[in-house]
Amino acid sequence: MAAIIGIALAVFAFLLPSWWALPVAAIAIVLGVVGRRQFRADPITGPGWLSLTAIILGAFVLLGQIAILVTALVSTPV
Repeated sequence: MAAIIGIALAVFAFLLPSWWALPVAAIAIVLGVVGRRQFRADPITGPGWLSLTAIILGAFVLLGQIAILVTALVSTPV
């Protein structure tokens, strides 16, 4: 269940502005890790690819938003 919520949050983070997407994507990664641990403890809880999807998608959003913010902040003339 945690992995499904993590995937939903990672997809939702795509729709958010850059600053707000950072914590949402981080929460998605954490929920993906929690789902992965639950899967390893009891494989009957669900497919393992769900938790990996939440981790990968959350990391993609997090790193992408960080890159956008760093680029925007560094390239802004003072």
